Amino acid sequence: MRLGVEIVGRPFEFECGDAAFVVEARRRYRHFLSRRPGMRFEVTVVEKRFEPRWRVAPRIEMDGRRIRAWRPDFRSEFGPRGGTLAVHRVASAFDSFLRTLVSLVVRDGVLVHAACAERRLLPGRSGAGKSTFGATLGSHAILSDELTGLVRRRGRWSVWGTPFWGNFTPGIVNRGEPLEAIVFLDRRAERGVHPLPAAEALVRLLECVLCFRDDPEEARRVLDLCAGAVRAVPCLRLSYDARSTPREELRRMVRAAGGSAQ
Repeated sequence: MRLGVEIVGRPFEFECGDAAFVVEARRRYRHFLSRRPGMRFEVTVVEKRFEPRWRVAPRIEMDGRRIRAWRPDFRSEFGPRGGTLAVHRVASAFDSFLRTLVSLVVRDGVLVHAACAERRLLPGRSGAGKSTFGATLGSHAILSDELTGLVRRRGRWSVWGTPFWGNFTPGIVNRGEPLEAIVFLDRRAERGVHPLPAAEALVRLLECVLCFRDDPEEARRVLDLCAGAVRAVPCLRLSYDARSTPREELRRMVRAAGGSAQ
């Protein structure tokens, strides 16, 4: 059976003989299904993890244009056109592989630990308040509350909703929108919206990028993308009281943060 998904505008195809696995994946990623041809993977579903000990970050090996990626719950080897995947049956294993795959092969963008609303990217590490922010605005008003695609294509910056939401909730918005500002949530700062120097914004943005490679080429790519983003749009700091700020007031603050993309 075929499963086609598209994330940050990039299509992927998976062929799998396990009907139950494909049906469940189609349900979970129903907002990201695609018929477009893309990198193609032959998938084998396994009933037990490959390693008893747990490890969150995957291991990555590069051999020319071939990549090996593995964790206790998946094993994959692929090149530019696709490859193979052996994955534990649980939903979190395939979800983790998709995050890893996108971070490795989407070369014109990065996945950022960030919420996104009103064309504003709101990066923040765990505990910064992304999920609380999303809950206050409501899921209908945001692209993502956990991992957002930041992409530069044909000289234009955009933000993309992804399937990867907080608390392992499936994403529901599969589209890109122009990036107009980068706004950092900061619970400890003075209440309101305040400008942030580009240098500080770059450091804080880099801290939030999902990146599994540690080679110089990848470091240059990520640095170039993030530096370009903080130069392209206003960068600001947003602080609000999550316990007392009404939804409409928070929306007004977000809209007031920045302006049109340059």
